[in-house]
Amino acid sequence: MRSFLSSPGTGFALAVLALLPAGCGRQYDGQGLDRPGLEALAAEAYDSGNWPEAEILYTQLLFNYPGATDTDLYLYRLGVADAGQKLWADADFQFRRILSEFPGSALADEAQYRIALTYWLQNRDFRRDLTPVTQSIAEVRVFFEEFPGSDLMPQVEALEDSCLSHLARRSLFIGQFYERRDRDEAAILYYREALEDYEGRGCMGELLVSMGDLYLKTGNSFAARSSYNRAISECGLSGDLLDRAEEGLARAGGM
Repeated sequence: MRSFLSSPGTGFALAVLALLPAGCGRQYDGQGLDRPGLEALAAEAYDSGNWPEAEILYTQLLFNYPGATDTDLYLYRLGVADAGQKLWADADFQFRRILSEFPGSALADEAQYRIALTYWLQNRDFRRDLTPVTQSIAEVRVFFEEFPGSDLMPQVEALEDSCLSHLARRSLFIGQFYERRDRDEAAILYYREALEDYEGRGCMGELLVSMGDLYLKTGNSFAARSSYNRAISECGLSGDLLDRAEEGLARAGGM
């Protein structure tokens, strides 16, 4: 089974490699090499994480040998090299070429996963633009539909979890923002969005306690007790969050 963020021919993880400085000092000269020699040089640059040189060499292979049997591999590694330099649009283009031109390729599921991952790697703080995250989720859904038997499924599910956690945390943040300003109806809408649309991923305990606090504030003791009890029984609360839940539960009338 391929490991999380793995790619053919390398043990590097894209999420880590994308943070490396561009280039590793070595220049790779492919002039005059035949196809096997150029492939070997490109693979060396790729495996060393020298993304600018790998990009040049795999572009050269695609230009010099159109229709080669390994074209899908060239495109895939070119896409990884582009992503490693944060050339997101170029990376997306290469991965999509695999899906459109080589739908039967053994790398098709990898390409679809990389498209979703490329969007995710562009995300920023959850208080800012959500477009990369929502695009990533959309591509994850495509993966689930098109490649249900892929051995990449655990990695894609982990990516989906990261996306949903990001969105749940944003909805919780906005709900807390409105609650602090006594906009209780708006606050509960965002809390429910975090819970129902994003399953409270990554913030369930804090979300349920916040919902309990809001229900208690608005006089709905039954809903408050339900939220507090669920948070205590299901979320492994500790520290200040546990204290807050227990105190809220007591104020709401106990169990």
